Amino acid sequence: MSRHNEIILYGKMHKDPLIRLTDDGDFVMARFSLDTIIGDRDMQSYVDKLRYQQPWILARDSEIIEKISDYHKNDMIYLKGVLTTQEIIKRPTCPNCQSPIPIDKANATYITPIFIKRMEQNVTDAQALELLKDSCEISNQAMIVGTLCRDPQSFTSKKGKTTTNYQLAVNRKYFIKDGDPMVKTDYPWVRSYDKIAKNDAEALSTNSEVLIDGFINSRIPTRKLTCEACGHSFDWNDLPVLEIIPYSVEYLKNCKSLEEIDKEKDELAENLVDQILKE
Repeated sequence: MSRHNEIILYGKMHKDPLIRLTDDGDFVMARFSLDTIIGDRDMQSYVDKLRYQQPWILARDSEIIEKISDYHKNDMIYLKGVLTTQEIIKRPTCPNCQSPIPIDKANATYITPIFIKRMEQNVTDAQALELLKDSCEISNQAMIVGTLCRDPQSFTSKKGKTTTNYQLAVNRKYFIKDGDPMVKTDYPWVRSYDKIAKNDAEALSTNSEVLIDGFINSRIPTRKLTCEACGHSFDWNDLPVLEIIPYSVEYLKNCKSLEEIDKEKDELAENLVDQILKE
C-alpha cells in the first residue's frame, strides 16, 4: 500500500498550549489548537466564502515541545505533521453521583507535528484574518493515501444532501518520536459531501485505495448518557473528532470505474423492467 500522510497548518494559536512535565522537569506532552481557515475552491474568488476550523495538535517529541512551550495565545504558527489515531478508553463520570460511566474503547484523532515554527507574535484578530486570507490554500491542508477498512456508508437528507463516511488504514510514512514503535498504521475517518459523496458511495468498497486532497474538519460530538448507578441522564461532550473532508478523491486501486458503475445501473434498470413486465 502506498504511504502518504501529510498535514499542513497555518493558524492562530487559540489558547496558550497545555504543557506537561515529569517530576524532574522533562517535557512529556504539549497540546493546543489552531484557528485555521478554508476557502471554497469552487468559487471564482477563493476567499469569498471562508470557514474556520480548529484542529487540535498533540506533540510528544521533547524538542518540539520545548519550542511550543515558548508559544502563546495569538501567535501565528506554521506546522507540518501527520494525522494520528490512538486507541483510548473514555472515562466520563456522572455529574449527579460521580459514578464512572462505562464507554467502549475509541480512537482519538489528532495531528502530530514533525516541524513547527512561529511566524508572527501576538497578532490581533484582524491581523490574523488578513494573514490567513493571504495563506488560505495552506492554512488547513491534508493529503492522505489510504485503504478503506470497511464499505462506505452513505446518507441522503430530506433536503437531498448526500454524505458518505468511510474509514481509512493509512501506513505511517514518518517515524513518530516517543510513539509506540509497534504501531505503524493510523485509522482516520473521511466524510465527503454532495457529488464527491455520491461518487464515493458508488466507486468505493473495502480495500479500495484512494488519494484524498482535502482539509481537516474538527467537531465535538455530544452523546446522551445514562448513569447505571443513579439513573441520571445527561449530555456528554465527547472527545474532539478530526475527520478529512475531501476537495477531491482520486481512485487508485480496487475501485469501480465509471463504465462499471454505468453498466451496473443499466443492468439494475433492465432487471427492474423485467420484474414489472412479469407482474
